[in-house]
Amino acid sequence: MRRALLGAVAAALYAAATAAAAPPSQDVVLPGPVPYPTPNPPLVGKTAISGGFTRYVFHIRNNERVLVRVDETGSPSSLPHPQRLDVGGRVTLTVTNATVTPELEYAGTTQPRQIASLLDRTRRTARAGERLFAGYATFYGRVRQRAQKAQIEAPLRVEGELRVGSGKPVLFSEMLGDGEPLALQVHARGAGTPHVKLTATPVPVERLLRPPGGAPTWTAALKRRTLPGPFLLERLLQSRMRLVRADQYQSFLANPDADGRSRSVYVYETAKAPRQQAVAAPSGDDERGGGGPLVILLAIGGAIVAAGAGLVAWAHS
Repeated sequence: MRRALLGAVAAALYAAATAAAAPPSQDVVLPGPVPYPTPNPPLVGKTAISGGFTRYVFHIRNNERVLVRVDETGSPSSLPHPQRLDVGGRVTLTVTNATVTPELEYAGTTQPRQIASLLDRTRRTARAGERLFAGYATFYGRVRQRAQKAQIEAPLRVEGELRVGSGKPVLFSEMLGDGEPLALQVHARGAGTPHVKLTATPVPVERLLRPPGGAPTWTAALKRRTLPGPFLLERLLQSRMRLVRADQYQSFLANPDADGRSRSVYVYETAKAPRQQAVAAPSGDDERGGGGPLVILLAIGGAIVAAGAGLVAWAHS
């Protein structure tokens, strides 16, 4: 009886000492589904319907087609009149994803199994086209901010054509972001007016959420081999940041229903700028992005090699 009592006391003391030695744990909120990293888009209208009216009655599905006309310098224009410019030789179009913004990122000690499970859930959500869920990760010990901010973009599927005069159009289709390059170049030859038409569609993260080694899930990949905890945490945080950024650009104009789903496609096409109309450049005083609402996703520029003149690029994030 005495031995059993002493054993129980020893076990209790050991458990207390172990708990005292273990670092404290805390649940840290993960990125998503909000807040968005920059003020806009979406642009908020003046006739928003209150959440109390729509939340349990109906939902609004918001589908948008944002048309941005640009002139030969890459400056935005809202008029559809064609630009006449007689040039010849080779034309180079450069398209850059301009949604990049710096984001605070934190680091610390986590459980790889929990982070792998969160990666799997995040991947399922992204592949289903659903809005990101709210989530937490358990950190042990001190949670710190990384000294250097992560550069986060909204992944974009860019498709379009470049044509010079009446020449044959050069078609292109690329992913900008999600671990792929953020810019592409398209070349065309001919004589006459260069004409560009392209669409940019915000898309979910796919490549960065793909488990390594051909494994079906991140949990399965972790069972096959050791995956460093910092690598898993960084992949989870940065993937979720990109999903939030992509979701932000799905709404150019705000949906009155905060819980409604929005889908936007941005269309760019060259057009002649109206006379004596200036377009304000992005302010640049906000390190998290800024600028006017017309220029949204892409920096578009080019160079007419035969003429030896560059075309100025514009950008907005």
